[in-house]
Amino acid sequence: MKRITLLAFAVLCLLCLKAHGKRVQDVEGGFYAGPTIPLGGYHGGNNKAFVTMGLSLSYNLPTIPIDCGVFLQLDCVRHGFTHSGSWYEDGIKTGSYSYEGNQNNRTLTIGVVGNYNFRRSSKVNPFVGLGLGVGFNDAVGDVTFPSKGTSLVVMPRIGVEFWQLFRLTAFATVCRTGYNCAGLTLGFSFGGRPK
Repeated sequence: MKRITLLAFAVLCLLCLKAHGKRVQDVEGGFYAGPTIPLGGYHGGNNKAFVTMGLSLSYNLPTIPIDCGVFLQLDCVRHGFTHSGSWYEDGIKTGSYSYEGNQNNRTLTIGVVGNYNFRRSSKVNPFVGLGLGVGFNDAVGDVTFPSKGTSLVVMPRIGVEFWQLFRLTAFATVCRTGYNCAGLTLGFSFGGRPK
């Protein structure tokens, strides 16, 4: 494991040496959407894929290949729970029932994000980033385990931007048990083109 970590660090250092710091437009924004999957279990329920969507606005630093900005993102994860029971009349069992309900746990995150662009202003620009924010958690649908509140959100991300227009991003939202998720988004970016 130490060798893999050391190798990954060495590759990252080499990529950083080759990173481009070319001037691009100062401001860029965009929107994105894609599927999510829950991370970890939640009260024994079945984890199911769902959806994420968001908006972002960032400032490209002029001398180094870093952009920083703000984002608004809605992550939804779905947990399926089987409900079963019996009907009784005068203390005598007269029937039974069973159905599966889906509890949707949503996190609306408002936060700041920073990305390191390895080949800024190129047609193919890989990037890594980190987002930090506050998440507003809520459960909807067939709510088996009610929960709501706020939480700190940490969002590591990695992706690639094509032609300064399309972004493919893999991310993880780490905030609270039952609300943590990983996702893959396809987004459209406006601005950030070479000057």
